[in-house]
Amino acid sequence: DSSTLTIDGATISGHKGYTAIYLYSSTFTMKNGTIKNNSSTYEGGAIESYKSVIKMTGGEISNNTSSQGGGIYIDCSTHYIALQSPSVDLYPGTGNALEMTGGKITGNSADDGGGIMVYGSSSDPCQIKIDGGEILNNSARSFGCGIDITTSGIVNISGGNIADNTAVRNGKGIYVTKGTTLNLSSD
Repeated sequence: DSSTLTIDGATISGHKGYTAIYLYSSTFTMKNGTIKNNSSTYEGGAIESYKSVIKMTGGEISNNTSSQGGGIYIDCSTHYIALQSPSVDLYPGTGNALEMTGGKITGNSADDGGGIMVYGSSSDPCQIKIDGGEILNNSARSFGCGIDITTSGIVNISGGNIADNTAVRNGKGIYVTKGTTLNLSSD
């Protein structure tokens, strides 16, 4: 079964050690509000998402830290679930794992994927759609400061602003690895 969570005006802040919002097989919509100043030793300072859909139409995800995905960590692969229970009936990712039409992801930091870290597999590629919003001033100590797409993914960007991100190595705006398709267009 899946669940639904919507934030429209709340502030979530100050969580330490683990992600502020954990999603599994869920739909999360952020219309307004702030997720800020959270830190995770693992993935996703603000949001850690497995097999879920994140719809961001407004609000701000800012000043969060983690090892991967300072703002948002998205995992569309089946490896995590399979480790929990090999007999689970795994379903392939449906639709977009992230749909961003507004809002701001800013000031987040991580080893990889300062703003957003996306992890997929060849059998379950993550689909990302960005039509608006801003991904600004994020930092990565290694790869993919604004967005880091690792392994397999389909990324469609037709709007928004990805700027002023910094990475020590590669991908100051977007870092894409083998098996990922990046489509840039202006609608």
